[in-house]
Amino acid sequence: MRFIRARGALKGLIAQRQGTNSFGLDEKSLLKIAKTEAAAIARFKRLPFSAAFCDTILGTLSHLEGNVDEATQRLKAAHKGFGAAGMKLHRAATALHIARLSSGSVILHQSDQAQQVMQDEKIKDADRFADMLSPGISPW
Repeated sequence: MRFIRARGALKGLIAQRQGTNSFGLDEKSLLKIAKTEAAAIARFKRLPFSAAFCDTILGTLSHLEGNVDEATQRLKAAHKGFGAAGMKLHRAATALHIARLSSGSVILHQSDQAQQVMQDEKIKDADRFADMLSPGISPW
């Protein structure tokens, strides 16, 4: 539930910056919600994927704030965490985001693998799935 609330705040933040915000909250409030929810998720140490969700939120925030290096590092940590937790679709989505923020043949190979995972799971639009997880990084 906290991840959904944080993701909603991220979508609201994007809408605010595009001038289409119908959430009724200002940018400062939306940032606070996303950061507060990320911190709460990080406290769930007993769940093997909590750090990965936290890193996904904070990586997305870093990207929206223009800090591509920090965003990439956070998403790489999330990618590793989702892999360790066996969450292959989430791992694939973060791989797509990392590929968008990075360059190089290894990254392109990981992106191709991520696309294949999505296809194997019958995901018709990998970019939209990735955007659902981390709004604002996909080309939407």
